[in-house]
Amino acid sequence: MHAAKVVAILLALLPPFAVRAESPVQWLANGHWYQMVMDSAVTWESARVSAESMVWMDMPGHLVTVNSQEEYDFLAASVWNNRYIYGWIGAFQDSPSLPAGEGWQWVTGEPWDYTRWCSGEPNDYYGPGSEDCGDMYPGGWNDTGCGGWAHFVVEYEGVTAVEEASWSTIRALYRTR
Repeated sequence: MHAAKVVAILLALLPPFAVRAESPVQWLANGHWYQMVMDSAVTWESARVSAESMVWMDMPGHLVTVNSQEEYDFLAASVWNNRYIYGWIGAFQDSPSLPAGEGWQWVTGEPWDYTRWCSGEPNDYYGPGSEDCGDMYPGGWNDTGCGGWAHFVVEYEGVTAVEEASWSTIRALYRTR
């Protein structure tokens, strides 16, 4: 077979270079939906803008905020699903002049009252103000430079948890009296 034809066949088998977003999953405890976006990797700011432009079931998205150990555990089990993937979260440090562990906040303005930093983090590894954005690994959070490249997680909120329906519930709705 001619080499050019082999290359053309192999290229046809490759996935397209486009944004790959997994299906959103819902955490019933808070009714929010979460979606891993497996882009070809983007900067934190690009991830923030992309997340805020996304909509799921009429709910606007934003970079994920993690407000409890239970929410972290849900994300680790369902969105990360035990894969070694890092992804941007909605954590950022507004002022690069602050020490590594101070001034962190969420893109949504929610209180910063839960953290899950990996051991030794946050640390401004490359010097003061060098790591002002947060990403998440299966083992916790890391502070890193905002111009790095990563996938990201979108959170959609705005509705309460969907009640799980059973056949008896459905039949009761349509029962004639």
